[in-house]
Amino acid sequence: MSSLLLDPHGDDAVLFSCFNLLRHRPRVIVVLRSQVQEDRGTGITAKERELETAAAMDILGASWEQWDFLDRGPDWATVSRRLYRVREERKPPVVFAPAFEAGGHDHHNALAEVAADVFGPDRIVSYLTYVRGVGRSGGVAVDPDPEMIVLKHRALACFQSQIREPSTRPWFMDGLAEYVSA
Repeated sequence: MSSLLLDPHGDDAVLFSCFNLLRHRPRVIVVLRSQVQEDRGTGITAKERELETAAAMDILGASWEQWDFLDRGPDWATVSRRLYRVREERKPPVVFAPAFEAGGHDHHNALAEVAADVFGPDRIVSYLTYVRGVGRSGGVAVDPDPEMIVLKHRALACFQSQIREPSTRPWFMDGLAEYVSA
């Protein structure tokens, strides 16, 4: 019976909850398959994103799985039913999930709501992501040791498609601040 970390997209666990991942060693579930960038004609494919996630998780020594829900119009009711099955089968004592943030990313907020409904607030440890137009949101900082910082840098470097893409590059090039919700 291990804890879980719910990752909306393949890079969010590394960007926003890497130190929790390293400290608590939860099973990571990447809920959404990255299709939107491929549909926009960026040259970035879902397969490339998954290979990047696999490389990052390998560096972090993380156990993980990729679900098949597309990030283009996800069916949150079906995601919820699948998470209920996970709750019953795995009985995780702790679930790390994105916090609901006013102005936050729609996928992050939707997953936050589904996770709270499925697992209940007593099991959820929320991690903060970002608010559109503002950047990273505040919160209580996670205090990493130096090796965790090195591993996070190495894992972030795996996301070459996101570093090449101008709209996502700042998330991989800015500071390494990481927060859990207060």
